Amino acid sequence: MDYWDVHNFASEPAPWDYGDWHHAVLGVGLDTDAGPATITWTDTFYSYGVEVLDGRIEDHLRTGDEGPERVGPDIGSASPWDRYLRTPIRGTAAHWERLELGPSRRADGTVVEPATSVNVPLALRLDFAAGSVWFVAAMPEPPDWQRVFVGGDEIMVVFSPERMRDMGFGDAAFLAEQPVTNRPRRSGAHGPDAADEAIGRRTAWYQAYTRHRNVFASPDGGPYSCPCCGHTTLGERGGYEICEECDWEDDGQDDHDSATVRGGPNGRLSLDTARTRYVADGGVRRPHTPPHQPT
Repeated sequence: MDYWDVHNFASEPAPWDYGDWHHAVLGVGLDTDAGPATITWTDTFYSYGVEVLDGRIEDHLRTGDEGPERVGPDIGSASPWDRYLRTPIRGTAAHWERLELGPSRRADGTVVEPATSVNVPLALRLDFAAGSVWFVAAMPEPPDWQRVFVGGDEIMVVFSPERMRDMGFGDAAFLAEQPVTNRPRRSGAHGPDAADEAIGRRTAWYQAYTRHRNVFASPDGGPYSCPCCGHTTLGERGGYEICEECDWEDDGQDDHDSATVRGGPNGRLSLDTARTRYVADGGVRRPHTPPHQPT
């Protein structure tokens, strides 16, 4: 059992243990009798959901001297995992939510993409004889570490149905701590008011995110400068490519809304804040001009 996070440049160990939930930012590596497996977040379905991949988690990450690293659990220390390790996985379940998106419009109101709906797997449950463990594509929102944004590009490992309810999950069947079936099932029935409100917040965020005006440019005219650090590292613009110099993920944000915290692949960072952090960490920004006006 391995939790992975981005490289920790601080002198103190990266925190991950918060009692009834653990923060496995980049995902979890599992060693099983059938071979290694990875539980992580991806944008396969739309934005961010949970996905299970074959193989070691290291094989799905870009590692290196300053790359992602294992942060826990601590070998030999007491852990909620003690009840489950070295016991069979007796069942699984997945929680999907349908998001209504769009239509996407230009600044003049012209519709460029019609309204659509997508199904996103936001959480996975593994069932053991001793109980269940949930893996959620979600990120805590410090300084209040109990406040959570579900649908984010991080993994939270949750050990209690009470914590899942606090995060906005209200489907009683999905929160049941008992083995069910080995076949993943879809759940999404509305639960208590808190769950309805959480689903509403997530849907509203997705709708707002898809309405942002973005800078796009095709690979034919590349390479392009990164809007964060200014280095010429991007093969296209607005294609969710990650800059090798500063790690900014290019979702089309640029000077026109650089102060906005979009909450997409760059999490709680606005472009302005990311630029400031890059320089504070010793980076040297280069001049940057968007290749096109945002649309």
